[in-house]
Amino acid sequence: MKLWDRFKPSGRKKLPQEEGKQDLGPHMSVYYTYGAHIYSRPGDDPTVYFLNPSLGIKEKIVDKDGIIQDFPGVKVEEFWAKDLGPNALEPRICFRTVFEKYPDGRHIMIWQVQPDGRYWEDEDGFGMENEEEIRLYSFLDIRGCFTGEFEIYNIGNKKYFSRENE
Repeated sequence: MKLWDRFKPSGRKKLPQEEGKQDLGPHMSVYYTYGAHIYSRPGDDPTVYFLNPSLGIKEKIVDKDGIIQDFPGVKVEEFWAKDLGPNALEPRICFRTVFEKYPDGRHIMIWQVQPDGRYWEDEDGFGMENEEEIRLYSFLDIRGCFTGEFEIYNIGNKKYFSRENE
């Protein structure tokens, strides 16, 4: 096994606080996924479900190919979208995407559409791009349905989303 193989994401691990946790309220099957990324290995499964046992809901949010189901679209703004690649906003997860639970049963999905330029570099620094991380967000309601289009969450260290303006 090569050294860098140990650091490749598997796409299906649960966070430590999820292990052994019995949650009867709305929750996700996993709280992060890497989708159909370039380091995928045979057997990786990026599927993510929204679960709400009290309402009998099991809604697939991300399928086995990393495709976002019932994709709500993207509110595209020139200031952040101008330098994205041609396929960056297709409804496919290729980089780290996280889900966070809100007290009211909603969940926020934070979708990375462009990684930091260091993502592309090798162990010698070759291949690094001059790109900032770009993440978008959308909310899932207590039924596992998107409540609106994906919007800008952050560009590098500049955050556009805050709980006050949601």
